[in-house]
Amino acid sequence: MSRNQIFTHSSNKNSSNDFIFDEEINEEISYKEMKNRINTKIRSIYTQNISLEEENKILLKEIETLKNNIHEMIPNFSSNTSNSFPMLTELQIKINDYIKLICQDIFFDLLQPNFNFEEVIYFYKSIFNNISKITIDYFSPIENIIKETLFIDILWEPIDNVLKKSYQANWKIYYNEFQKNIDYLNLMNEINNKLKLNSDKNNFVMIKNFLEKTSEIFFLCYICEPKINININQIGKEVKFNNLIHDSMDGFIKSKQNSIIILPVFYKGKDINNESIIIKSQVLGKDYVLPGD
Repeated sequence: MSRNQIFTHSSNKNSSNDFIFDEEINEEISYKEMKNRINTKIRSIYTQNISLEEENKILLKEIETLKNNIHEMIPNFSSNTSNSFPMLTELQIKINDYIKLICQDIFFDLLQPNFNFEEVIYFYKSIFNNISKITIDYFSPIENIIKETLFIDILWEPIDNVLKKSYQANWKIYYNEFQKNIDYLNLMNEINNKLKLNSDKNNFVMIKNFLEKTSEIFFLCYICEPKINININQIGKEVKFNNLIHDSMDGFIKSKQNSIIILPVFYKGKDINNESIIIKSQVLGKDYVLPGD
């Protein structure tokens, strides 16, 4: 091999090594850039989280201040709920007695012997809707004033909790005032105009007692925390019997049997599920025979 060839070969070899070395340098730079970018992003996220935590602390303080201000706005507010207001478990027992005794007694003693399904459904649905509306109308003025004054729709839940505690602390006083807004005679006349009850005095005494007990239950459910909801709209709906969410009023309904909801479910919170149900829907088989049918 000539000297020129050797030199050329050596030059080519060095050139190749230089190329490889350049690639390694570029890869190292690329890796460092990526690492720096990742570290920068992590620092940015960390800084944002710290900022959000500070904002949350400020917001929580504002909410607490707002709650304390609401305390002062509400007369007779007490941070401790009155012992006279039933605890949730006690209220559950009270609702159960209302459904199993008051509601079902008037069904078997008055409604079942005289009316058909449509009339029975009207009786319960009409009364429940009327009492529910009266209850909402009683509480809504002060709630609407607070919402409009403080612009707190987004933060309404903690404020609502404060109001509930105020109502609970003086619930008997509020309930006595609430009852003054209920025209029981007018409600009874409305029912009688539709169902044409006979003039038996015992019937009207029974209905008035039912109305009074219903108004008390609806009032207590409204101011309970968490609020106990009553799904009035399901009254009269046809369902497949499911003992997880339905109770048979006569005890003779089989699983998946076509049934009619006579009395609604009572549940706590926003959603109906096995854990939130306080009282199951009360149903009768679709083939249940009523004298009016």
